[in-house]
Amino acid sequence: MDINEIEDDLKAIAEMNADEENLKDQYMIDTMKFRIQQVVEKILQYFIYNIYEADEKSLDLETHDISELIYYVDEFDASFSQNHQELMDMSYEIDSWDFLNYYSDDDSDEICSEYNIVKKAILIVKELYSEIIILTNQKK
Repeated sequence: MDINEIEDDLKAIAEMNADEENLKDQYMIDTMKFRIQQVVEKILQYFIYNIYEADEKSLDLETHDISELIYYVDEFDASFSQNHQELMDMSYEIDSWDFLNYYSDDDSDEICSEYNIVKKAILIVKELYSEIIILTNQKK
């Protein structure tokens, strides 16, 4: 897994999140959700293959399931899920963002509620990214 892919996703999420108009648009909220799911998946794979140096040939992960990826990370670091309880709590919801086949009407209360969940997920992603940067630098 290439750290640049993760950084590109983070940059796209930050740009979408910075525009106030996007926070009122269901399509943009759904797009942010999808990008968040993708970056969480990439970060967890980064932990597995780059931080813990799992052999990609012997551990070929063909899953997009966040909780399953957390399970694999836990195989290398038993405290990972305990240290990332918010991610564990949100894993099933974030998994549902992989397939954006639901578009609700533009109900502003619902969009606001969804955006609050997105903001929480963005904070989790930023914490995970910071952790992989620290761990990567420690390996050098």
